[in-house]
Amino acid sequence: MTRAAPAAPDRPDLTIRLEPPTDPSWLAHRLGTLRAGLYAAPDYLARRPAPEHPADLAAHDCIGVHADDHGAPARWQLRRGQDRAIVMTRERYCVEDPEMARQLAARGAGIAPLRDGAPGLVAVLPDWELEPVALYALTSAPRLPARTRALIAHLTRALAD
Repeated sequence: MTRAAPAAPDRPDLTIRLEPPTDPSWLAHRLGTLRAGLYAAPDYLARRPAPEHPADLAAHDCIGVHADDHGAPARWQLRRGQDRAIVMTRERYCVEDPEMARQLAARGAGIAPLRDGAPGLVAVLPDWELEPVALYALTSAPRLPARTRALIAHLTRALAD
């Protein structure tokens, strides 16, 4: 009796990552760069002195946006022209969704790194931004379905540097 080999697990047509793949079976399509500034609600800034330098962020409640929270202090890398600053922040909240960070900031919970501000939020350290992060679409096949190619093209336009 001949047994069939187990089927390979289905891979998605596309996955989005912040780093190029280490697995050579994935093909990387650079979509663009994510840029973020820092924002807070006016009532938060009324309760706490607004930071004048990135180092001042260490004394503020910050809202982290990342998928893996291991309880360690977050390291925010900021830049202003050629100036660079690395700040160990105290993340009062850590969320996976930028929209949740925006909502928390709007409610006065702290300072959030956001791609764009929102009505009612104030730019904090407006001359500074977080170090930009490259975003990649990873595919497993050189020939892609039309819908996947269209999505990659759309995301590339939306995230144009």
